[in-house]
Amino acid sequence: MGVKALVMTGPYHLELHEFPNPELKDGEMLVRILAAGICGTDRHSFEGRKALAFPLIPGHENVGVIEEIAGETKDVDGRPLAVGDRLTWPARFSACGECYYCKWLPSNSGVRFCRNAKAYGFVSSDIPPHLYGGWAEKIVLQPGTWSYRIPDELTDKQAVLIEVLASACGVERAVFHASWLNMGLALGQTAVIQGSGTVGIFAAVKAQLLGATRIIMVGGPAHRLQLAREFGVDETIDINEIQESDERVAAVRDLTHGIGADLVAECAGVASAVPEGLDMLRQGGIFVEIGNYTDTGTTVINPNAHLCHKDVTLIGQYGYAPPQFQKDLALMVRYREHFPFEKIVTHCFSLSEYNEAMQTVKQEECMKAIFVP
Repeated sequence: MGVKALVMTGPYHLELHEFPNPELKDGEMLVRILAAGICGTDRHSFEGRKALAFPLIPGHENVGVIEEIAGETKDVDGRPLAVGDRLTWPARFSACGECYYCKWLPSNSGVRFCRNAKAYGFVSSDIPPHLYGGWAEKIVLQPGTWSYRIPDELTDKQAVLIEVLASACGVERAVFHASWLNMGLALGQTAVIQGSGTVGIFAAVKAQLLGATRIIMVGGPAHRLQLAREFGVDETIDINEIQESDERVAAVRDLTHGIGADLVAECAGVASAVPEGLDMLRQGGIFVEIGNYTDTGTTVINPNAHLCHKDVTLIGQYGYAPPQFQKDLALMVRYREHFPFEKIVTHCFSLSEYNEAMQTVKQEECMKAIFVP
């Protein structure tokens, strides 16, 4: 028998295909998928909001176990990998070495911006060995992949969240500004998180671990905000109850003694959330843009009121460097008893249930849905 995989042949088209069992080249690994997340980016791709080379096998939030290795392959720590090892890995697996970013940025960051980099879940399935995405029974990991062994303490449902946890790394960058004129995130400060999806919850987690003592989340629906409170969120503002932007800004002002938040992290992926978040920010505060990873349209800001007068520091975050996984695996192990990470995964689907899975994600009935091939 071959390998079953979900193939996105174009916007709004998913099909269950079968591919031949691959013949591995030196350095490649055949990994059986244990869990693969359905990301907001996957939803945007499905809805045609991201330019892609169809057909492809989606899936870049993955956990798997090695079934076959061609030659010797090592993990990120230089230890030989073996059949039976459980792994997770960042989406990007190659950099060209020739573009501006590869040549002039540090190597670990260059792969983030490389103009010719390849990423699991975004490579055409027409290209051998075809199995480049996690929405499949198996995936072929390429030489140069940053392979991380999963600690025994973590379940598959926890480990599949590492990629999302890494995606909230922009909040970490905010702490570097904290000692300069009291700008940014520091001990005892207040953070507003716009968006109550998985990235928003993990941004709230990181803000707490970096010193914020009050977390306000703006989002919805109600079941997500309820879960967010289990992750240390102190106050929630439901956008379904408070539907006007100026009223939500006023609510944040009321909760911050009329001053505004020290940090605002936009994790909703809605263009109009940016000026609203800047309105929620205090003077001298820091704004982190995480959510608009795909093009959600344009919005209007006032350069005087939102930037100059506010004396604001802006951080835009696009992805993460591969070493981020090491930090976040350690974070999840250390705080797995403190935060209910496994509750994030609320729905599990087989590959054949892809229509139900995509409908569940679209209607926001879940927090995080995954495929369990």
